[in-house]
Amino acid sequence: MELKVSFCPTQEGPIQESLQLKSEDGTIKPYAFCGKGNMVELDVVKLEGKEFNPNIERIKKIYFPETLPTLKIKKILSLKNMTLVKVKYHWQVTLLEQESLYRGEVNNISQETEKGETFTVHPAKGEFNPDETIDFEIEFKGSEVQPYYAQAEVIVDDIPIESIKNKEVLNLSSSLSFSKNKRTSLPYFQFHFISRVNGFGVNIEPSIYIFPQSLYINKTYSKTFVLQNLSTCDITYSIIPLNLLADKFSLSVPNQTV
Repeated sequence: MELKVSFCPTQEGPIQESLQLKSEDGTIKPYAFCGKGNMVELDVVKLEGKEFNPNIERIKKIYFPETLPTLKIKKILSLKNMTLVKVKYHWQVTLLEQESLYRGEVNNISQETEKGETFTVHPAKGEFNPDETIDFEIEFKGSEVQPYYAQAEVIVDDIPIESIKNKEVLNLSSSLSFSKNKRTSLPYFQFHFISRVNGFGVNIEPSIYIFPQSLYINKTYSKTFVLQNLSTCDITYSIIPLNLLADKFSLSVPNQTV
């Protein structure tokens, strides 16, 4: 004989229920079924190594440094599963139109491009083990000179809304409705990613220099050129000298970032 027992806890913590199995000959055999109800809770614990106390502050906006077209910049966001059950998740990142952002709207939005540009998160989906912290790498790469904004949601999967410990953290629209105990996908965290891509320019002073004609042989003469960064972000550069009279001229470059 097989007994099939279903367990659906309605409260957090240890749960025990007893029953007695009585046979036709009057034999009674007691049984005790034990389980534990767990509530799902995730926390933001670090951003770029800086620790956060979720009881004091919550991260809503993540700013990326201004950069140049097609250059990648990254940030690390650490999230922790505070419970003793596994939690499935996936990220949803949506690029916001600048006009919609100013109006406070998120309806008319353009989805993330398939080229892997703008904001991406790795790993994009997976599963939290009990009490596990996962470091998520958020990468930004823009191709146009303009500001960039994105809405990013951490969505927990296959979980009833009744199992969420702190329901106030959920990003639920008033138009959404959920059936009791129905497993579904819920937007747990919402962040806004913000960055800007700038054009770049440099200036060299003087732009040209001619050494005086009357110079002694076997004596070294030098001239200092000033390289000025006209952009609002750092520029990494390299100088490739012409091969003309390479044995007569040499360059000394103190650093390669301005």
